[in-house]
Amino acid sequence: MTADNLHYSVLFEDLDLNPANVIEKLPDDVDAHWNPLSLEALAEIDADYIFLINSDDSSADDLTSESVWSNIPAVEKDQVIEISEDSSWLYNGYQANRQTIQEVYLNIVEEE
Repeated sequence: MTADNLHYSVLFEDLDLNPANVIEKLPDDVDAHWNPLSLEALAEIDADYIFLINSDDSSADDLTSESVWSNIPAVEKDQVIEISEDSSWLYNGYQANRQTIQEVYLNIVEEE
């Protein structure tokens, strides 16, 4: 999961998922839509699933070619869900939150 403040409440309050260790350490900047993660922080992530919102193919390719990427438990377990740039994850509001919940459900609950 990326550190998207808009969807924090959807994922961790509405769906009652547990945030990864690095998410809990991010600053509470209400003006930011995204909080970047350093490679060092990424290397420490303990997430069961990663939702990778891919709005820039070259950035995603750069990230996934990093050695730390392949050592993340969610990556090792093939539990990375790529989200397209036209997804509801990039918006907020009732409909976007509803679609995000459906996408999480389809990718996590139905997979188990």
